[in-house]
Amino acid sequence: MNTRFKKKMAEIGAKTQVCFRVVFADGSSWQNHERAPDATIIIRNARAAWRVLLFGHVGFL
Repeated sequence: MNTRFKKKMAEIGAKTQVCFRVVFADGSSWQNHERAPDATIIIRNARAAWRVLLFGHVGFL
């Protein structure tokens, strides 16, 4: 799951200059730029990750 989700985050992150960090349910994290993040997204369970995989950035809503 995390591998597919990280790929999706990389696709979304490549399209924006906004620096964001994603913290996964297992405690690991990923960030799209090497500076302090403007926003942090916390994924608390697999269901939330699946919504993003299925619906892209709209899945965050």
